[in-house]
Amino acid sequence: MPSSATRFQLLLAGAAHIVKELDSRERRQATGKPGVQVVSIKGNEGIIFALNNNVKPFDNVKVRQAIAHAAPVDEIIQTVYLGEPNVRLLKGYTPENYPAAIDYWPYHPTNLEKAKALLKEAGQGPFSFKLAQNGSRPEHEQVAIQIQTQLKKLDIDVQIDRLTPAKYQEQYFSRKAEAVLVQDAAWVADPGYSLGLFFGSGPNSVANWINYTNSDVDALLTQNA
Repeated sequence: MPSSATRFQLLLAGAAHIVKELDSRERRQATGKPGVQVVSIKGNEGIIFALNNNVKPFDNVKVRQAIAHAAPVDEIIQTVYLGEPNVRLLKGYTPENYPAAIDYWPYHPTNLEKAKALLKEAGQGPFSFKLAQNGSRPEHEQVAIQIQTQLKKLDIDVQIDRLTPAKYQEQYFSRKAEAVLVQDAAWVADPGYSLGLFFGSGPNSVANWINYTNSDVDALLTQNA
């Protein structure tokens, strides 16, 4: 059942024994219902806001850093995920329980003044871009709206591109999307494997949707392997 709303109604009607991936409001509504047990765990999956390094102006590192400084992380956690305790900022692409995970993130808390300064250093004026989003995940649209609202303060126009799952996969697997929201995880708790998926070069870096390339990073990943 592709719709979480449909899965939710089947659960309440007793027509489904187990349903997965209800959104935060549905999970809250299901809590305490007779015969329903809500199970939520601190997992390793994350929602990733990814900028394509091959697309202007995201080929400029200062522009990417500016957007990172502006990212409304706390607002997303509170308004989209209702402050659920297992929803938190992952400080990089490895969760906190993976070996060698970092325990800081230089772009949090949000700093709009720093973001504006970096855009000025980059010589970057107002611009717009499309943010590809999987239409089958309603929470992702809410996340995209939070990003859209925040980046307006930097004179950046975010055009939310709500795609069917097939069109969405075509965009991010082909690495052609200007920006994309992805929900994914590195399943193996190994730092070299995890970082190689997202930031390495070559055929094994299947999750490098952002077209990130750095010879120093590649050398470190090879050394780690």
